[in-house]
Amino acid sequence: MIRKIEYKKWSLKYDREENIKLYSCLDKSASEACSCAPCKNFVRVKDGIYPKEILEQFLTMGIDPQKEIELSHCARKEPGLHYYSGAHISYGSVVSGNQGFLNRIRKSLGVAQKYKYEEVN
Repeated sequence: MIRKIEYKKWSLKYDREENIKLYSCLDKSASEACSCAPCKNFVRVKDGIYPKEILEQFLTMGIDPQKEIELSHCARKEPGLHYYSGAHISYGSVVSGNQGFLNRIRKSLGVAQKYKYEEVN
C-alpha cells in the first residue's frame, strides 16, 4: 500500500510492505559484503551513526537501517574520524522537495533512461 510521509522539506511516497520484502531478501549490507578496511570499520560503528529521527523514518518506511546497499569511504579526516557516503533503497518516489540528486542522475551518461522515476511538476 502506497503511503505518504513528510520529512523536513520533502514529501515522499513509499510502500512499507514492499520495502520490508526487499530488505528481507538482502543477506548482507554493502559494508558486510566487502572486505576492505574502511568497510570493516563501518560495520564496527554503524549501530550508532544514524540520528534517531532518521532511524524512525527508516522504520516507518520499512527500511532496514543495517542494510545499506551502497557504501563509499570518502576521506579520513583525522585518526578515528572518517567520512562515508552510502545509500538505502525504497519503493516509492519523491513527491516534492529538493531533487538535485535526481537531476544529476538524469544528466549523467543516460543512466536515468534505465530507471523509472516519477516526474514532479
